Amino acid sequence: MVSESLLLLRNINWARGEHVRKQLKLPGPDGSGSDVFVVGELLKGIHFEWFKGEAEPDSEGYAYLRLRLMSDDYLHGLLVVVRGTLAELAHPYLQVGSKIAVDGHLQTYAPENKRKQVEVTARNMTFLENINWAAGEAAQKSSGKQARQAAEVGLSVQDPRHGEHMHGD
Repeated sequence: MVSESLLLLRNINWARGEHVRKQLKLPGPDGSGSDVFVVGELLKGIHFEWFKGEAEPDSEGYAYLRLRLMSDDYLHGLLVVVRGTLAELAHPYLQVGSKIAVDGHLQTYAPENKRKQVEVTARNMTFLENINWAAGEAAQKSSGKQARQAAEVGLSVQDPRHGEHMHGD
């Protein structure tokens, strides 16, 4: 599975991705060897849940969001993992077909008795197209989260209905 995933990554049009990143004024990777920047549409199977740590049973836990992206003709089903506040804030806005940009790093893992798999662990996310603004706004109001918190965790939102742009570094 690793070699298949790496073959897909090798066939990505990196120059086009860099052009899109600059055109949209999105942050660039920080330069480590496993950094990636991917723009794509969400596929079926958006999964969100809360995890509680055994070490801190009284804690609220942390949010975990798993997405699959399709990008260009070569990349179909790239696993993207988002954790923590970024996952919590981004989840309500996302739906199948949402176009997002993800800045993160590649990570490999091997589930027991299975082949190695490659995933992108997201550091930052930018909403680009087909975003469920109404659901996201309703979730923000009900949870009391503010736009400031989104910016603090690396969520960039551009709502075409209001011409607003928010970006976290």
